[in-house]
Amino acid sequence: MTYTIENEYLKVSAKSQGAELTSIFNKITGKEMLWEGNPEFWGRHAPVLFPFVGKLNNNSYTYNGKSFAMGQHGFARDMDFELVDQSENKIQFSLNSSQESKENYPFDFELILGYELAAETIIHTYEIKNSGTTDMLYSIGAHPAYNIEGEFSEYELLFEKPEPHLQRTYLQSGLLDTQKPYTLNNERILPLNHQLFAEDALVFENLESDKITLVRNEEKVLSMNFKGFPFFGIWTKPGAPFLCLEPWLGIADVHNFNGDLSEKKGVMTLKADDKINFDYSVSFY
Repeated sequence: MTYTIENEYLKVSAKSQGAELTSIFNKITGKEMLWEGNPEFWGRHAPVLFPFVGKLNNNSYTYNGKSFAMGQHGFARDMDFELVDQSENKIQFSLNSSQESKENYPFDFELILGYELAAETIIHTYEIKNSGTTDMLYSIGAHPAYNIEGEFSEYELLFEKPEPHLQRTYLQSGLLDTQKPYTLNNERILPLNHQLFAEDALVFENLESDKITLVRNEEKVLSMNFKGFPFFGIWTKPGAPFLCLEPWLGIADVHNFNGDLSEKKGVMTLKADDKINFDYSVSFY
């Protein structure tokens, strides 16, 4: 089922499956900002990545000596969430662990995803609760895709701060290859072209910036604030008219990783009966 919130600037829709945004309509410009999900290129709009970000080595991991299967980016994006709160400009969805989820992820949890409008800005909120009796190991991230009009080469990304040590971490079949970093020769501006993505996503770690702005022909399209997210992905399929800007709390496995969840790069720990909140925001121009 699809639900809609709006204010004088934006009209936003989200569906219960995956609690995924399906539309961001800019009322001021009359433009749809979110990718339509055309399966010819990529059939999603803005999935949540939970309980893992990226791909696991051999699509599996081990925990307390037991092996579990898990596809890329986890399972939450394909699960049915429950609507728990809706007002004119705010909506929240909840997903709870179940016997089905515990077959692949042996933790008790509640995941609450929310969207709130503040003028021309969408605030994306995550609340994660450990409803179990042991530490919970997890990661979470966002994967929104935004429409690209006209030529891809008309766009560039502007980092909030100089990034003199900006490096792309190379992905090999979806896994991190730490032996092959890729340096981008710029400080604040990253001109976009499809060749950048010929070898999968751009993956950055520990950026100096907390904000990134998408610019077309020197005019701002949108800005994303992602303070507190240590990993950031930028992706498109070469030739596709969309761009994904992805703040992550977690990352794909390193190539040849042994699979022990407690040793996974970027994994986070939440104590029993505890909860934690994260958010990022996107402003449209």
